[in-house]
Amino acid sequence: MSGAGVDESVICTAMIGWDGTYFSVPVIDRNRHVTALARARIDWRTGQLIPVPLGSERPRLFGESQLAWGVERLYIVEGIGEALVLISRGFHAVASTGDGLEFLPEWVPIVSKASEVIVCLSRRPTSLPAAFAIRNLLPQVRIVTLPTEVGGDGGLYDYFVRLGRSEADFARHIATADKPENDA
Repeated sequence: MSGAGVDESVICTAMIGWDGTYFSVPVIDRNRHVTALARARIDWRTGQLIPVPLGSERPRLFGESQLAWGVERLYIVEGIGEALVLISRGFHAVASTGDGLEFLPEWVPIVSKASEVIVCLSRRPTSLPAAFAIRNLLPQVRIVTLPTEVGGDGGLYDYFVRLGRSEADFARHIATADKPENDA
């Protein structure tokens, strides 16, 4: 999983398991209770962590346990794999289980505990509308798009692992990023 851009210490802390086919990722709430078990697989071609669809199960908020101690800046990202990549680099991140694009209204009070919330989804065509949907629920969020170098469907894995960008590069990008097209 470290080839997917996830640090070994994060794998241990998050209690991620492997059954030979899938990774099992416990979804832990701010009270340190396991609320669900998400599954993911590695795309061995790219090294990227890919979520396994939930079926009829409702999405859960992965990364919520980080909010128990207070967080200055929180990133809402697209899927558990992207959250783990960002958490591995010292940033606080949450994501929806499943496809990572759904954000439920009941998560608003949880996420609002952070002083600053930034939505940073991939560059897939479905991502920007999802970011604006999150902003409809959380008007104070800032939406930041990744640079075009990550590719048309690129995300945080591409930014950090494929392109080799650093935490400092990401912090600079977040600080200087323009608003996405169609942003009000």
